[in-house]
Amino acid sequence: MMLFNALMVAIGAICGVLGRALLSKKIDREKKQAFPIATFSINMIGCFVLGLVVGFPLDQHLLLMLSTGVIGTFTTFSTFNAENIHLLRKKRYALFVCYAGATFVFGILLITFGQATAHFLS
Repeated sequence: MMLFNALMVAIGAICGVLGRALLSKKIDREKKQAFPIATFSINMIGCFVLGLVVGFPLDQHLLLMLSTGVIGTFTTFSTFNAENIHLLRKKRYALFVCYAGATFVFGILLITFGQATAHFLS
């Protein structure tokens, strides 16, 4: 059973990391901005989708694959923190507060909205 769970996470992780790489590249190619829009967008999409996933009554293996595998590799907390450190080092304090604050506030709201949407649809 442990090997099957690891396989489910691995399959999901491949999908998540590929999705992140493709979407991040597309967003960054469109326009390079001071605000880390690619990471913010990806993390917000991930929050909403995670809310949907945990809101639906899913099989535990599918839940593991989608939440830990796909969404866990699609979103990124380490890049979010590295970008915040970069903003602080560049003395972009207002942008740092906006980015960090918006990520936490909208992330919580989008997970809640995703769960509510899942409950409405199921």
